[in-house]
Amino acid sequence: MKFITRTQHIFTFFVSLFLYGVPLTAEAVDQEKILGDLSSYIEATKQTWNVPGISVGIIMNGKVVFMKGFGVRKWGKAETVDEQTVFQIASMSKNMLAHLMAKLVEEKIIAFDDLVTKYLPQFALSSKDVTDTFTIKDLISHNSGLPGFSGDTLWTLGMDESYIIDKLKEIPLKHSFREHYGYQNQIYGLASRVAEITTGKAVEELYQKYFFKPLGMKSANTTFESVSPDGNLFSFLNSKKNPLNIAHPHDLYQGSPRVLPFSKLNYLFAGSTGVSLSVEDALKWMMMMINKGEVNNIRVLQEQSIDILRTPNVEKKVSPSHSDSQFPHQRFQKVQYGMGHFISRYGTGGKSLQIFSHMGGFHGVRSLVTICPDHKLGIVVLTNLGSTRVSFAPEVITNKFLDLYLGLNDINWNTKIKADFDFIKAENRRYKLKERLQNPSPHLSLNEYEGTYLNSFYGPCVIQKKENKLVLTIARKSVELSHFNGNQFFFEGHKISNSFCENSNGYVYFGTTNQKDINILQIYPLLHEGKQEGLFQKE
Repeated sequence: MKFITRTQHIFTFFVSLFLYGVPLTAEAVDQEKILGDLSSYIEATKQTWNVPGISVGIIMNGKVVFMKGFGVRKWGKAETVDEQTVFQIASMSKNMLAHLMAKLVEEKIIAFDDLVTKYLPQFALSSKDVTDTFTIKDLISHNSGLPGFSGDTLWTLGMDESYIIDKLKEIPLKHSFREHYGYQNQIYGLASRVAEITTGKAVEELYQKYFFKPLGMKSANTTFESVSPDGNLFSFLNSKKNPLNIAHPHDLYQGSPRVLPFSKLNYLFAGSTGVSLSVEDALKWMMMMINKGEVNNIRVLQEQSIDILRTPNVEKKVSPSHSDSQFPHQRFQKVQYGMGHFISRYGTGGKSLQIFSHMGGFHGVRSLVTICPDHKLGIVVLTNLGSTRVSFAPEVITNKFLDLYLGLNDINWNTKIKADFDFIKAENRRYKLKERLQNPSPHLSLNEYEGTYLNSFYGPCVIQKKENKLVLTIARKSVELSHFNGNQFFFEGHKISNSFCENSNGYVYFGTTNQKDINILQIYPLLHEGKQEGLFQKE
């Protein structure tokens, strides 16, 4: 841990008096108070959100002033989180992928204006005009016009890369191309594939060559084997001698953390979601970003490249509702996306600053990196509880730090965001229960629901009766259905998709198109990609 203590400040005070005859600045005293208050707040956040482990790093005035772990790497075990504990950072990796693409542009391997079809001829969206003008820049700008998170269900169901790329063309565009924000995992991930095709090297090699080794990021990697002792024989044997300092992913089960297995899904497009690192290494990455591409006289990227990545390409609307806990309107005045950066103004009144950030959240992990180059300021928060349906701990801690820095104290983010979070969940439950109470009805004979239902996007969905229960099978995953009301059933979402926790139920709606037989079903919301909302037709 690196944390400037009161003793160190007192020592520095007398040294400064002796050498220079002047006292410490108010800024240094404020820094000590900020870090002390934040440290207590992190402990409170850990308890509020039931996070097993948190690691936080802070840069102020261009120097690392805080680097500390809180809690444990694995629920029920004694090993604690420290500054070398490695966390999977999920989509925070997109920040690095954008920098990688900029590096390949610098080396004239690619150009941002190159068409995607130049390197991925099979790439197509539902609009030929959009497909024919879709560039490398568009891959990493979240401006495709597709509904947000398109293709994620295919990803979390375990479909392979070629299947996902092929199915993107079946998703209708929701917005005008390059005019609306819509977060994308699959589209972004294709940039990772372009990097590999054009260089002939795996993303892991490229990250190591251009960033991890030059910056001394010793634990950073993008391979499943590096985080899981079950990944291969070598890592398994090595872990027996030297236990891996890895934060295990968790979700919540009946209100308490539950350990999850490491998932290979993070590594389908490894450059986009597969980076793992320690907070010590994350700080080295942040220092490079704060210094616009240079650290310790090592030029990683040209300043011009950094400026291009931080140029807004599309605006994300900030919602005044309970639902926008990532960008609460009380502080975020404007949010845009460049390439690998959310660009926003944080603060209120005359107290605000421009920040660049990127979050990550998937299968038991949440992360958030935020920098303010104008103030040589930055904070990174890594946690082993996720996704955004489970925890907003990184946002809570980051907002508190920025508020302390700006001198804002009117909002307790733990109280506010947790209350909003619980309100949304409670409203969803109340809505479903109200519907059932108002119109209660039994289900039909279970035999009438059995059969194979087809959807060209997701493939077949099989409904079988087993021991007086219905079982749904899709993409080689099976889950038991429980009756909700009438022809509606529900299931535990996490048993179908790794992006959902035990708090998230999926619903199956059976229906008829001929007023006689059950011949259609709809799965909601797990299979919502903007295409008929998961509608399946009985064969």
